Amino acid sequence: LPAYLETFCQLDILVLCNARPDSIWPQNQTRFKYGEQVFFDCAMGYASADNNTLSRTSMTCRTMPAQQQSGVWIPGPCQACVVTRCNETEMIAMVPRFGKLNGARSKLTEEQYGELQVSQFNRFGNVVTFKCDDGYFFKDRTFQKFIECGLVEGTTSQGTWTGYSGTQLPLPKSCAPITCMYEDAQMKPKDKLQSNFTITFTNGTRYTLTKLQPREYPYKTVIRYVCQDGYETITRNSDQNITCGEMGKWRPQLTSCLEIPGNLNTTADGRYVPPAIEAPSANQVGIVVSSIIVAFLVALLLLDLATLKRDISWLFNNIRLQKRLWQAKRRIRAAKKKQQENQSEVCEKTE
Repeated sequence: LPAYLETFCQLDILVLCNARPDSIWPQNQTRFKYGEQVFFDCAMGYASADNNTLSRTSMTCRTMPAQQQSGVWIPGPCQACVVTRCNETEMIAMVPRFGKLNGARSKLTEEQYGELQVSQFNRFGNVVTFKCDDGYFFKDRTFQKFIECGLVEGTTSQGTWTGYSGTQLPLPKSCAPITCMYEDAQMKPKDKLQSNFTITFTNGTRYTLTKLQPREYPYKTVIRYVCQDGYETITRNSDQNITCGEMGKWRPQLTSCLEIPGNLNTTADGRYVPPAIEAPSANQVGIVVSSIIVAFLVALLLLDLATLKRDISWLFNNIRLQKRLWQAKRRIRAAKKKQQENQSEVCEKTE
């Protein structure tokens, strides 16, 4: 017989990768002859190496060309099941204009994939991040979107893309330039700012206005406000600039001007410390608290008087009882004395 016909392969379920041990067929067989096959199902999220649309796979007992009597499994125990992948072309097509693929993370293993590992992004269980370029964000004013490589409902090995962490599909086709909302830069009467202000755009255009137009303002737009006469900022300046920042927010936040007193109290870092002012309702609160205290003391006094009256009553009762007891003892002694005198007289008469 040819040497390969005497070849045997050992099956150890502990070394099978990404397989379901309860699905192995034939069952309870660990020794296989040359040419025999073992069948099993791949775990969820994995498919057959021979056909990635199927979860059922197999291994065949073969020999190595140089070692005819040594059995080997083809494909190997860790090559029979391969990870399910979602459509990479679909993923690339989702990249928005003025945006990019920014990385991926496996929810199963927490493994991270960088921008140079795009070929691994579409593995089952991965969450892929899309990020807008600097100076851009999505129209919902967010900077990132997320998709996950999951499974088609009712299957264990067919991948499909779904939105993740609030992301809805399809993704926006483009990122938009960062802007800031005019509502956050509007001055109010209480701010004590001069009615006219200066607005400067990144192209150098500058305007002096008295009212902000109801629109979104581009990234890096600068607005200069000036305090009214007799007022200054918390940093003791007569004006303040706010800039449309990279997060789509005005920085620093527009603050009110403060009246310039004779001696303005500030901390070491220039923060204004307002003087202590008694609250308008302080007197009423004081009266209420005082009334409560007086009522409490009166209640204690009344309670003490009631207790004192009871104790005095008990004292007089005890005195009366003691007096009666003393009088009774006195009568008993007098009766005994009289009885003794009578007995003495009887004895004298008898003699």
